[in-house]
This record gives sequence, C-alpha cells and structure tokens, in this order.
Amino acid sequence: MSAEPNAKLRQQWLAMLAKLTAPMDAANAAKALTDMLPMLRHFPDAAFTMGSLEAVARQCKRVPVYGELREHLSAWWNEHRPPLPAIHGPDAWQQRIDQHHANSQESWDGMTPADIREHIRNADDAPNNGMRKAMRGILTTAVARHTPQHLGMLPPAWLDDGDNKILQFPLPPAAE
Repeated sequence: MSAEPNAKLRQQWLAMLAKLTAPMDAANAAKALTDMLPMLRHFPDAAFTMGSLEAVARQCKRVPVYGELREHLSAWWNEHRPPLPAIHGPDAWQQRIDQHHANSQESWDGMTPADIREHIRNADDAPNNGMRKAMRGILTTAVARHTPQHLGMLPPAWLDDGDNKILQFPLPPAAE
C-alpha cells in the first residue's frame, strides 16, 4: 500500500457507486459517499476496483451508510486481497541467535580451570560495581549451565549474593 491513498481513484469509485445506488440523485449520493473518504483510509487503493464496485453495489438497495459500505467492501477485500508472501525458513535474526548459541556452547565445552580463573579476574577488574555485579551474575549462570563441575571455583560470595536468583531456581538444560 502506498503512503498516500489515491484520492482521485477513490472519489471516482464512490461517484460510480452513487450512480449505481441512487441513479436519480447521483450528485447528492456522491457528496454523501465522498464525505466517508477519511473513514476508508485503512483500505488500500487495490480495494477500489470494478470488481469491488460491482460487489458492493449488488449488496445495496440504496446509498449505503458508512457501516454498510465498510462491511461490504471489507468482505470483498478479504476474499480478493493479494496473498501475503510466504516466509521460508528461519529469519536472519533467528539464524544469528542460533549461531550465537552454538558458538557459546562450543566455547564453554573446552573451558578449563585456568579459563574460569581468567573470567573471574576479568569480572573482578570491571570498572564499576554495577558492571562487576553483572559480570559475576553472567559468569555464575554460564558456569552453572555449561560447566557445573567448575562451580566450586567461583568465590562463595558470588553464589550467596542475594541478587543472584539464577541458582535459586532449577536451571534449564544446557543446549546440546
């Protein structure tokens, strides 16, 4: 759908509907229908065709009020709108997330005690208390999830931290 609706197309469509539903007073009917244009803005230009005109006019015995016009045009559009494009396979973000998880699991599979000590030092050397706390929580969670045999290497204060709620609940299984 274009950003701005084609006002001329819509006005012509409504004028033809006026002629079909009120042939003896088409000018007044067209004026009444044209006043409804702002309320029809949610329809794309593709909804205003000869096919939709015929379908709506066929349903109306007089100039339709807004509710009738919208109901009939909506019904036609729902049956005739172009199909949405199919989505095939995972999107790019999901592929990136999956790759990140795979890389993360691979990096933890070969984790040694020396690596754990290095991560602990990095967390303790963070520039401020908030960063240290966040890094400690992340490392605690990662060790618990991926290499629980190394949990004993973490400082006990990290595991007893009142803000570290991760270890108070069962952990999800590690990705295989």
